[in-house]
Amino acid sequence: MDKTTVKGKKLGNKAKFLISSIICAVLLAQCEFVRVMSSQIIIPIKEVDFPLGENRKMSYHFSSFLEKTYIINLLFEIEVPRNPETIEPSFSMKDIPLDLFIQCFKLNGKEEKLMFEKHYLSTQDRYGGNGWTPKNPKVNNGFGYAFALGGFDAATGQYRCDFSDKSSPNIKQEFINSSVSITPHISFK
Repeated sequence: MDKTTVKGKKLGNKAKFLISSIICAVLLAQCEFVRVMSSQIIIPIKEVDFPLGENRKMSYHFSSFLEKTYIINLLFEIEVPRNPETIEPSFSMKDIPLDLFIQCFKLNGKEEKLMFEKHYLSTQDRYGGNGWTPKNPKVNNGFGYAFALGGFDAATGQYRCDFSDKSSPNIKQEFINSSVSITPHISFK
């Protein structure tokens, strides 16, 4: 065998590897989990402090690059008690009274189209929740819990969600810090 034949076989193997890699990438791109995670790597999710019980208003802007359902999350940081195994069940079942009004709009130039509107009076009015690790914990033994409040289908484009809190100042006794985020919903169907 001469040197050109050997080089030709190596090039053939490289070409096969390249074609196989492209096919795998295309197939993975069809997977919802990979699409959502890739979009979150490109544009990380914003977690914005929103202290409840201070009669505040806030607007949360985000861009949708995927035609997906987006979930509105209310995030709490709580202090871990002496017995950390009990923290998630006890906090997740807790009914925290709040007074939170949320409206989300699709922005198109000067036009705004209402996509979501809901008034929450309790953390029991939610679709689910789970524990998470606070990004900037206010205390060393902080634990996070996220409540999925609701969601809406969003085409690609620009969006704004307005949060208006009229909760009692007493709500601050339930947690250390609160914030909001809006994330694409991942379905494993």
